[in-house]
Amino acid sequence: MKGVIHLRDKIRLEVKTAILSNSALVGKEEIREALAKLDLRIMKLDAGDPLTWRAINRPAPSLDFERVVAGLKELEGVTIQSLILDGPVQNVRGKPFDRWVETLAWIAPQEVQIYTADQPVAEAKVEKVPKAILLEMAREAEGRTGIPVRAY
Repeated sequence: MKGVIHLRDKIRLEVKTAILSNSALVGKEEIREALAKLDLRIMKLDAGDPLTWRAINRPAPSLDFERVVAGLKELEGVTIQSLILDGPVQNVRGKPFDRWVETLAWIAPQEVQIYTADQPVAEAKVEKVPKAILLEMAREAEGRTGIPVRAY
C-alpha cells in the first residue's frame, strides 16, 4: 500500500486511493492504521448480529463478529457496504434488519451502500431483493440513523 500511495503522490496527486474490503481483519489496530492512509475505505458489513453474519458470510470460525464491528467503529470516515438478501437466510426485514440498522447507528459510518445479489448465491432459495424494497430499506435506515444510505 505504501508503494501505491508513494506512486500516486509522485505522479497524480489528485487520484484517490480506495479499498473495498470484506472487513475480516479490521479488528486489528495495524490494519486500521494502514486503512486510515487511504482516501476511501469501503468496508463490508452484511448483518447486525453474529448469527445472521455467519449465515450470510460464512466467515472462518476464528473471525469474531464483535471484533469486526468494533474495528469498523474505530475506522474514521468509513463507508459501509451491505449485501441485502431474502429467503431462508435474510437481512431484509424483522430482527435481522433491525439489528443491522442498530449496528450501523453504533458504528456511525459516513455513508452506507446497499445492494442485492445479481448472481446466484451458494445458499439454496436465497433470493435477490427488488430495487423498490432496497429503496424503502434505504429510506428507513437513513431515517432511523441519520446516515446517508444509497441503494444500488
